[in-house]
Amino acid sequence: MDDVKSSAAPTVASAPPVASGPLRATFIRYAPLGLLILATGVVLVVAKGLIVPVTAALVLGSMLGPIVDRADEAGVPPVLTTTALMLGAITLLYFVILLLTGPITEWIGRAAEVGPLLRERLRFVERPLAAMHELQNSLGALSPAEGGITVGVRQSPLPLIVGVLTPALTELLIFFGTLFFFLADRRMLKRRVVSTLEERESRLRALHVFTDVEKALRGYMSIVTLINAGLGLATAAVMWMLGVPNPFLWGGMAFVLNFIPYLGALITASILLIVGLFTFQTLGQSLLPPGLFILLGTIEGHFLTPGIISRHLTLRPFFVFIALAFWTWLWGPVGAFLAVPLLIVGIVLRQYSTEKDERPNLP
Repeated sequence: MDDVKSSAAPTVASAPPVASGPLRATFIRYAPLGLLILATGVVLVVAKGLIVPVTAALVLGSMLGPIVDRADEAGVPPVLTTTALMLGAITLLYFVILLLTGPITEWIGRAAEVGPLLRERLRFVERPLAAMHELQNSLGALSPAEGGITVGVRQSPLPLIVGVLTPALTELLIFFGTLFFFLADRRMLKRRVVSTLEERESRLRALHVFTDVEKALRGYMSIVTLINAGLGLATAAVMWMLGVPNPFLWGGMAFVLNFIPYLGALITASILLIVGLFTFQTLGQSLLPPGLFILLGTIEGHFLTPGIISRHLTLRPFFVFIALAFWTWLWGPVGAFLAVPLLIVGIVLRQYSTEKDERPNLP
């Protein structure tokens, strides 16, 4: 009987063995890192309104910090120097806006003329476009028509304008507040961060990281600002020689937008194409402003800037492009401006994470 019972008992399939070996160990090792990266990405998107102005203020404060330090060594309190820098920047921005408001308003008022002007200048492509339009209508006739009456509701633009300006003003206040207090308390903040480390070698490394990050950012932005200023002056001179109205407006636009790699030059060339269509009568003449700017940008981007920056930093175009695409996708135009400075900070931190620092002296 015992033999019969034992043979009649159902057999239970054994559970598959738990994955083990190098694959499981690798997964366990890097899973927390993956979760950390995912959580960081979520925070960067959700808290964008706070993180973007704070990050921009810290980057700019790292560049202006040595000015405050030199003034402090000369006996000028950091708060006074910071206040003078902030007031000077706001005053300069005010006069620039006051100077450019007239030309910008004039060109914005002519935006409605772009469509008819493009149709007039691009008559030679009317026949291919008409054929494509006819093909589109033929394909649309094959699809069943939808019934019903479409009612258009015209909304006031005021809520949209308020909705755009309110976050922008809030982020601007956060930016200036963070910049002011960071510059005023920068040395104290560095001391407190370094004092949290126990070992002397770790403190030395932290001080060197702070110094090298500020030096790299300051060097990069100084060089790029001078190069962009030269490009802006050259653009203004070319526009003046071509007879384009408001040449200094387009030179200033080229100067500002060229801080955004690749994308800034593309936007500038597109705007200059529209300006050329408004200024000249033929399409060939209209292509001169964007064409000559592209020539200047090519000389600057492929010969001048790489030759100068490579003496101070090694920035691979591939990594610059990836950083630009990522931060623009994440934070928009401000992210495009911050892409290269954040890449520089990452390069410096990577150097100190992979190489042992043996410099004995404090910076």
